Amino acid sequence: MIGPSKSGKKAPPGTSLTELRVGETVVVEGMVGEWTVRRTRSGEVFVKAPLHMGDGASVWCVWWQARSAPQPGHRIRVRGEVQFYDGNVELHVRETTLLFDDRPTALEQRLLRFYIACLEAEQMRELEFALADGGRQFVLLEAGEERVITGEATWTDLPEDPQLTQWLSRRLLAGRAEQVFVGYPVVAGNRDRNGVPSKVLSPFFYVPVEIERSASGILRVLPETSLPELNVFALELLGMSREERVGFVEAIEELEEIQTASSARARMEAWLNILMAEGLVEPDFCLVPEHLGPLKDGVSNTCIIYTGERGPIIRNLIEDLEELSTLPADELRRGPLGVLMGAIPALAPPPAEPHPTIIPTNLTQDRAITSAFSAPLTVVTGPPGTGKSQLIVNAVASAVVREEKVCFASKNNQAVDVIFERLAAVSDEPVPIRAGTTKYRGNIALTNSTRACPS
Repeated sequence: MIGPSKSGKKAPPGTSLTELRVGETVVVEGMVGEWTVRRTRSGEVFVKAPLHMGDGASVWCVWWQARSAPQPGHRIRVRGEVQFYDGNVELHVRETTLLFDDRPTALEQRLLRFYIACLEAEQMRELEFALADGGRQFVLLEAGEERVITGEATWTDLPEDPQLTQWLSRRLLAGRAEQVFVGYPVVAGNRDRNGVPSKVLSPFFYVPVEIERSASGILRVLPETSLPELNVFALELLGMSREERVGFVEAIEELEEIQTASSARARMEAWLNILMAEGLVEPDFCLVPEHLGPLKDGVSNTCIIYTGERGPIIRNLIEDLEELSTLPADELRRGPLGVLMGAIPALAPPPAEPHPTIIPTNLTQDRAITSAFSAPLTVVTGPPGTGKSQLIVNAVASAVVREEKVCFASKNNQAVDVIFERLAAVSDEPVPIRAGTTKYRGNIALTNSTRACPS
C-alpha cells in the first residue's frame, strides 16, 4: 500500500513509487524482507531491506540508524522520502510503525515466546550486578592489565590484589558449585530493581574460566573458550531497547569486520566502533587492556570477575527458540511440543522390553528406556540419587547396539562428566566425542584419530 503526501499521511492506494519525485514523502505498508547491513563512506552502519507490499510489488527501504530497523518478517508502516540510487527507487525511512497481525497466534508460539522472555529475564539477572554487591558477587579490577579475554586462551596469572585473592580463594573452596567468569570491558548504567533506581554493572564481553593455584601460590585462570561471548543485555544499559537490539545484534554479527576479526580484541574493537557510530559509546573511548581504568557511566576500561550459573549456552538456546517460534503451528505440533500441548496423545509408559544393560537397573528405568526408543518424547524426573544417570548410560548402550547416534546435552559440564566417567568405567567402546568448552573440543581430533588407528 502506497500513498504520497507532503505530511506523510496515506493517499489513496494505487500510486507507483516510480511516478513520484525525488524528495517526496510517502507512507508504505508491507512486510520486511531479509536485511543487508552496510556502511557509509564515513563508516556509519545502516540497514537496507526490501519491503514487500503484496501483489508482487516491493521497494527497498533504508534505515540510517541500524538499531531502528525492524526485524525481517514484521509487518510495518513507514514514512520516508523517495530517493533514486544506482537506478533503483529507495525509500529513506524517517518513521517506522509496527503493525500487529490480527490473526490469532497459536498457543505453541505464545508458549515459546513466553519461555524466551523468561530465559532472557533470568540471564539478565545473572549478568547485571548492583554496585553495592561488590565483594560478594563480583570484584572489579581498575588497575593493571587484562589478559584473560584479550590475550591467548592459556593459563593466566592474576594480579596479587588482596581483595581479589580472598574472593577467588572462596571460589576455590566452593569447587564446581560455582562457575567463575571474567568480563571486559564493563558497562555501567541505571535500572529499576524492585521499583528502586539502582546503579548496575554488566560485562560487555565475558568468558567462563577455571581457577587454580600454581605451585608458587599464585592464583591463575584458564578461559574455557577462546571466543568471548557478547552480552547483549549490556546494550540496554547503553540506551538500546530490546526490540532494537534483537535484530541489530544478529545483523552486526554478520558484518565482514566481525566475521573476519583476527583476535578477540579485534572483534571487541570492531563492535565498539559500530556502537560509537550509533552514538551509544563515547567517541573518545579506547579499549586499552594493558592499562585498566576506573569505573564510570557508560563503557569503562575496567575488568570484572564474577560468579554465575550459566554460560553462553543460554544465548544459543534463546536463538534456537526464536527460530522455532517462527515455524507454522502445525509443524510445531508434530514434535515434542505437540506432546506437551496435547496435540499428540501422551501414551502411558510401555511395558519394559529387553535391552542391553551395562549398569544394574530397576523396572521403572527399563520402562523409561523402552519409551525413549518408541515415543516421540520421554520425560524422566527424580531427585538426586534415583538413578537418572544410570538410565542415560544404559540408553546410550542400547542406542549403540542399534547402531544409532545419540546426543547427550546438559546446561553444565558436571552432568556430562558423570556420564562420560560411567561409560569409560565399563567399556572402551563406544568412543564418545565431547564438545563444549575449549579443553574438551581440543580432544575431538585425538578421539577421532584413536578410533581410526586403534592401538
